[in-house]
This record gives sequence, structure tokens and C-alpha cells, in this order.
Amino acid sequence: MDVIPGNLLLSAAERALRIDAIHGPYHAVIAAEIARIRPALIVSVHSFTPQLATRPDEARPWPIGILYNEDDRAARAGLAWLAARSINAGDNQPYSGRVLNYTMDRHAEAAGIPYLGLELRQDEIDTAEGCAKWLGLVADLVRAVA
Repeated sequence: MDVIPGNLLLSAAERALRIDAIHGPYHAVIAAEIARIRPALIVSVHSFTPQLATRPDEARPWPIGILYNEDDRAARAGLAWLAARSINAGDNQPYSGRVLNYTMDRHAEAAGIPYLGLELRQDEIDTAEGCAKWLGLVADLVRAVA
């Protein structure tokens, strides 16, 4: 997990303030929406860098990755959908959802709701054309998995 420099020297009181002001309300809103809607599928979308700053010579080959922890129902269906379209997808790449999956563990896995934790490579979505392409693909992927 990445270190956030601004959090390194926080006192216990400052840490508690950040949790109360940001972390707690963020997760409370998500939990309330899930309780209200009870979705059949939860989807998160994030982006990742084409390579790590610490290893600039190692390009990440996947334009999209699907992260998951214990519940891989939606992930397996999503990976199969992408493979059927010859899209090179990271299976728990570029990160492992077994290590970095806090929100989905808390809100999807704990409630038994299938989820897609999607990661898109930033250079795939840094233009209007790239965004449009991936918007269509992700929408189709979500519909197929749901």
C-alpha cells in the first residue's frame, strides 16, 4: 500500500479528525445507499499508472484489471468476458484485491454482494476518445456480468 506523506506525522487527535471528517462519512454514505438499494452488483472504478515510478522500465501490460478478494463470482465472469473480446486483463493486477480491497471487503463481501473492482490504465483514459472507448466497454462489461 502506498504511503501518504501528509499522514506520516499526524498526532492521534489529527488522525481521528481525518477519520471523522472524511473516512467515516464516506463509508456511511456508501453503506446507506447499499442498504437502501440492495444492488445485485457493486462496481468500483479506479485507475493505475502505466508503470511504477520506482520501476519505470517495467510497463504494465494490461489496459484493465479486475481486483477481488474471496468472492470472485463477478471477477471470474468479467475476466471471461474480457478474454472473449481478446482484451488483456489483469487478474488481480496491477494490485492484489487480497491485499488492497478495503471498500469492497467492507461493503460488498461482508454483505454477500458480488462486485467488480475495476482498474483502468491511465494512458487508456487520458483522452476524450479513450474515455469514450472505455466507457462503452465498461458499460457492456457491467451489463454482461450483472
